[in-house]
Amino acid sequence: MQGKRFAIVLLLISSVFFISFSVNAQSSDVNTSTASSQQEATSGAKKTLIQNRVEEAKENRLEKKEAFKAKLLEIRNEKKRALVERISTKLSTVNTNRTTHMSTVLEKINTLLNRLVERINTAKVNGKDIASVESALTQAQDALSDARSLVATQAAKTYEFEISSEEGVLKSNVGTVVSQFEKDLRDAHKAVVDAKQAVMLLIKDLNALKTSTVSPTIVISPTVSAE
Repeated sequence: MQGKRFAIVLLLISSVFFISFSVNAQSSDVNTSTASSQQEATSGAKKTLIQNRVEEAKENRLEKKEAFKAKLLEIRNEKKRALVERISTKLSTVNTNRTTHMSTVLEKINTLLNRLVERINTAKVNGKDIASVESALTQAQDALSDARSLVATQAAKTYEFEISSEEGVLKSNVGTVVSQFEKDLRDAHKAVVDAKQAVMLLIKDLNALKTSTVSPTIVISPTVSAE
């Protein structure tokens, strides 16, 4: 009876988590053009850094996965052991899917930002006062850099449960890890949204110069999904 109650509680924890994070992720097309060589070099370096972190995370996850499987043997009940392993695997899959999606959105934002830099340079050549636009540009670049760093860090994270043979302790450990995972994903997602909003403010200031009208659409899913 206690074993059944434990399994039901863990299933409820995982079900609530996955329902709260189940919404289709969206991203829209952003018009692109060739940015300055300096911007492209910076973008490429940051992208390489993120890719390196993701590759390192994959290697670390494989090592920790094997160690975790060994620890799972401490759970004598086979059904409980299988359930905990499924939840752990699901967290890893969701984290990979969502950080990959966030990175894709950030690359689109970066492409748009490079395009805006070209427009700002054109406005400067045409004698426009671009002081306010340059300030907004700096804020957008900083927000994008922060988001990239946070998403890369999130992609490298692993989530493990402290294994215990005591039913109550194990149930509590699983709930704590799932809650922390939800918070971490929300924080990373907020950073992406902040970067998008900073670029939108830049567009508003740039349009005020009447150099051109820019009205791109960047749709960022308000929540995340395991799909």
